[in-house]
Amino acid sequence: MKRLIIFRHGSYDFYKNLTETCAQDLFLKARHMIKFIGQPAAIFTSPIRRAWQTANVLNLAFGIVPLIEKEELQDFSALSIPYFAKRFASEAQHDFANDNVLVWVTHEPSVQELLGITLDTSEWLVLEAPDWECIFEPKLRKIYRSIDFLVSCGYSTNEAFHKSVEWTMDKLSEEEIQKINSLLR
Repeated sequence: MKRLIIFRHGSYDFYKNLTETCAQDLFLKARHMIKFIGQPAAIFTSPIRRAWQTANVLNLAFGIVPLIEKEELQDFSALSIPYFAKRFASEAQHDFANDNVLVWVTHEPSVQELLGITLDTSEWLVLEAPDWECIFEPKLRKIYRSIDFLVSCGYSTNEAFHKSVEWTMDKLSEEEIQKINSLLR
């Protein structure tokens, strides 16, 4: 199965930088979720600062994969996102045929326009399909919110909720905190 993980950027401050708390929570979520989704082959991100910083934090947690900027993932590109999605699926089928996991970091209007789903900041979805060309075809793919994805992995809804909360309760080392915070400057 091919999986496209779609993240909405994290919470940000007055200067449009991710907050330290949000960045650390994102890192912990990503570090744990990789056990369930597999190693991403690449992260595609909006060039807007809050999305770019989110992508970099995820990349640090995932173990450094190619980070690819896509202007079409910007929040003001919501109306063009369906066209980009078709092109992306075709390119992914060609460029990532042997890979099973890709990540997008984008904004709320894009997710709403493409999938009809509203995401909170730092929330993620999993799109799953037999191949990349089917990833945006409603009848050929499955969509999971983060809790639903954990349920699909065999956890009860209650267990999945508690597991996702536990993820952000882990302790970070001082070195991890420094690396994460350096991405926010």
